[in-house]
Amino acid sequence: MLAFALTFLLAATSALAAPKQGRGCGSTPSTEEVAKAESDFKQLLETDHVDVANFTFAELPESYRHTCFEIPVYWHVIRKNKKYSGGDLSKSQIRKQIKVLNEAFEDGNIKFKLKDIDYTTKTEWFNGLGPGNSINTEVKEKLRRGGKKALN
Repeated sequence: MLAFALTFLLAATSALAAPKQGRGCGSTPSTEEVAKAESDFKQLLETDHVDVANFTFAELPESYRHTCFEIPVYWHVIRKNKKYSGGDLSKSQIRKQIKVLNEAFEDGNIKFKLKDIDYTTKTEWFNGLGPGNSINTEVKEKLRRGGKKALN
């Protein structure tokens, strides 16, 4: 359940933190894919009896509430040029987002530790990155850092 809660909250935090002008999610799922994801998520909620709208970290078992989980973060900026409209992010923007994550997860004793930021300027990756495609695989193979517990 902790993994589910962490995954859900990370996705929600990322979606809410997205800039509003000219940028957004790098993937555009079809209507059918969205409907399937919604159905699967609803089924998961019904199966696991998780009330996401009212979830608090206090619901976690006592043994988890007093443990601090530190997640190493390797932030990869994939951009087509060094302009904001081309996907560029400043190190300050990234540090602020890590702060937002840490504030959102502090009740769950989860801390995100920014280990490194790297920049890749590659138009093909910026324009073509998407779930399940060959560019996605290539990016993961070339940029992935840290062990299994690291967030990239």
